[in-house]
Amino acid sequence: PEPFEVGGRLLAAGKAEVWVGNGAGLAQRGDVEFD
Repeated sequence: PEPFEVGGRLLAAGKAEVWVGNGAGLAQRGDVEFD
C-alpha cells in the first residue's frame, strides 16, 4: 500500500477541516464538527 498523510486545521471552536493525501496529490477532505 502507498503511504499517506493526514492533516487538519481548526476552523473555529468545535469545527475542523481534515484531509488525507498521498504522493499523487490530495485524495479526500472533509469538515468535522465536535463538542
